[in-house]
Amino acid sequence: MLELATITGKVDLIGYIASLLVLLTFTIRSMIWLRLFGLASNLAFITYAILAELPPIFMLHIVLIAINAVRVAELWREGSTSDLVKDKK
Repeated sequence: MLELATITGKVDLIGYIASLLVLLTFTIRSMIWLRLFGLASNLAFITYAILAELPPIFMLHIVLIAINAVRVAELWREGSTSDLVKDKK
């Protein structure tokens, strides 16, 4: 049987990973990569918020994931995703 400390530690680890993803977004220059890392951090924070029972964090990242998803779709339609795969010509 898992101890409460082990479960809490795993939940906290998800929170730290989510925080690291947010930190990484501040180092990214490419808008598409910024949004993709934003989506990843939103997913991680949503998971963390559910497991840690943190409704404000959950609600914030539900809104943010929708915003990031719309922005990624816009970038995709505009053809601004060329820096996802660089041609080696």
